[in-house]
Amino acid sequence: MRFFPIPTLPVLLVVALMTSATGNVVDPRAQEVNWDTRLFRAASDGNIAELERLLSQGADVNARESEGETLLMYAASNGRTKAVLFLIKKGADIHAKSEKKETALGRAALAGRARTIEILLDNGARVDEGAGRGGSPLLYAALGGHMQAAVVLLRRGAKVDKPNSTDDTALMLAARDGYLEIVRILLVAGANVNAKNKEAETAISLARKREASDKHSAIVQLLKQYGAQD
Repeated sequence: MRFFPIPTLPVLLVVALMTSATGNVVDPRAQEVNWDTRLFRAASDGNIAELERLLSQGADVNARESEGETLLMYAASNGRTKAVLFLIKKGADIHAKSEKKETALGRAALAGRARTIEILLDNGARVDEGAGRGGSPLLYAALGGHMQAAVVLLRRGAKVDKPNSTDDTALMLAARDGYLEIVRILLVAGANVNAKNKEAETAISLARKREASDKHSAIVQLLKQYGAQD
């Protein structure tokens, strides 16, 4: 008869810890995924008590999910101002970038979280950095039609004509997508009305493509008042 060695106490403890109440063996990797899920859900929901609990148990305040997004990005994009302040206080990297080269400020701008933008800027975020395709948070605000976010960024020194990788400016994006009031504030802020992107398109040429709509027609007229050339 063949005898097998009895497992040592440490081995038995490991097996016991990996076994659920139902008797099934628990995959440690699943536990890690569940940990991350709880952590990022807490940031997204602004659940400071849960964040505090998980961080006190050893969770990383600069943990990243599969696309490189951080807890601070999740909180910022959802406008969880208290959670944003809490994470910054705990050491969250305000300049961290995701795989798309977005920062917490960029995510807040894309979602139109004006108050969150102010908090991030007050804590050292760079006003012209953190949007994908080489753009700026102001471009993100214009892209999403978020006027208050655009106003905050302009007041805090955002470069009104900073282009993205295809040389589109905030004015072009706002004109193309029919955001009349954003077009207006960008023009007042000194946007170059005749700037061209890599396709040689301007704000007015982009607006004219959709001029059949009343809002785009109004944008065309406004751009002309500021010297736009067809």
